[in-house]
Amino acid sequence: MTTPEKDRAARMREALPPSTARLLDDVRAWRLTGDGWGKVREVLALLVGAVDEGRLDDTRRALTMLKTCSPVRVVRDANPAMAQPPPTGGLPQDVGELVNHVVHSLGLPEPPPPPAADDSGPAS
Repeated sequence: MTTPEKDRAARMREALPPSTARLLDDVRAWRLTGDGWGKVREVLALLVGAVDEGRLDDTRRALTMLKTCSPVRVVRDANPAMAQPPPTGGLPQDVGELVNHVVHSLGLPEPPPPPAADDSGPAS
């Protein structure tokens, strides 16, 4: 049995670029400044609102804005507001929760878990 929310999510998912899941997964690995994470927070809030209300054009716009926050793009484009000072940290919890909300709302696949660290130490 399908619900209107699941149907809407499926239609939106099909209309979005295939790279959407990868972009959201990549956000989890970004290292940005406090200001950089602030911008990501703002963009993700717009994305959550657009997805929750089924606004496809606004969802696309927010995804495009999110791409511009990427540290790879920031370095390449030398966006001073995002690139200075050097990145200070990984994914803040609230940003991760926003990413997870979008992933679940769109019914996107969960990213694979990171490889387990080998804590056995050097081989003897």
